[in-house]
Amino acid sequence: MIAIDAHVHFYPMFDIDRFLDTAATNLAAASMAANHAVQPPRLAGVLCMAETADCRWFETLTDGLRLGSGWTVEATPEVCSRYLIAPHGQRLIVIAGHQVVTQENVELLVVGQTEKPKDGQPAEHLVFGLKRAGEALMILPWGFGKWWGRRGALIKSLIEAHRDNLYVGDNSGRTSFLRRPRILEYAESLGIADLAGSDPLPLAGEEATVGRLAVCVDDLIDLDHPFDSLKRSLAQTDKIRRYGRNERPLKFAKHQLLMQARKRA
Repeated sequence: MIAIDAHVHFYPMFDIDRFLDTAATNLAAASMAANHAVQPPRLAGVLCMAETADCRWFETLTDGLRLGSGWTVEATPEVCSRYLIAPHGQRLIVIAGHQVVTQENVELLVVGQTEKPKDGQPAEHLVFGLKRAGEALMILPWGFGKWWGRRGALIKSLIEAHRDNLYVGDNSGRTSFLRRPRILEYAESLGIADLAGSDPLPLAGEEATVGRLAVCVDDLIDLDHPFDSLKRSLAQTDKIRRYGRNERPLKFAKHQLLMQARKRA
């Protein structure tokens, strides 16, 4: 089983070695738990990026580039994927992806394409256009206060209308103290998978959360075309399992205060 963090950000304040080492450690642990293994796998797991317009880390990952104290980048035959190789040989797969904000202020993660869709589009228009193109994975990620009221009703209508093309996504920043969002449960009742991820915040030290919440898929990955094979595997929702944990209540409250202060600043 391959471990996947389906909601990853890399912000400029992050320490690259800590980010990559933590990702490899956490995803390998999820994979080992899923496979009942005692040795870390050579392929630690997959990072699906969710980059904003001002954070475009994936496009800097050119073939042969050295990262931090020993990680190196290796191209794949796909434009949208890269291998990151640790000094000891363990690998991560990184998939290009974007966090798009719609006209209604709903977030959509678009995974598997290098071009970022424009922010500010009506949600239905954006989803329909991406569905017609048929290339990317689309994930509606949970966000505190963003799945209530009108936005919650819009998300519900989107998953009802596009259930064969959309996923939902819990994230590790949601506190375990809160009840699991009803929309996640409703989506799963329709056969829509929860592609959970870490969703690290733009705060110092948050690189230590990457890979903390992930899903594992029970299938083989084509190492020449990792995104294409991953996309086919994720379409089989019965093969997806969740691993990891959500945030502790006090840490969640602290982060919400820090993010509000950051927005005001």
